[in-house]
Amino acid sequence: MMQLMLIVLPASMLGLLAVALAFMPKTAIASETAATVTKATTAAAYAGAGVPVFLGYTVDEWSAIGVFGGLILGALTWIGNMVVNAYFKREHLKLAIRQAEAGQPILEDEA
Repeated sequence: MMQLMLIVLPASMLGLLAVALAFMPKTAIASETAATVTKATTAAAYAGAGVPVFLGYTVDEWSAIGVFGGLILGALTWIGNMVVNAYFKREHLKLAIRQAEAGQPILEDEA
């Protein structure tokens, strides 16, 4: 489980963690953790360098992919936010209608 968690961290964070673990007192847990961090850092570095070469994209193409992906993620977040807001506004309207039909006072939103 720890190896999986370490792969998710950026390579720079793994490097800092490896340096910090190098200065810890040498125990069985510290050396095992240091070895795991070193393996994860090496794998992250090779993956970071190998994927662009393997796929054949240039730096500018990767930048364009990142910008386009960010725009798509932003649009999906905006649409999701609109859907959630519409749902809760509809539920608020249903509650207000039920309160009005029951003769209860409708509470105003506090701003």
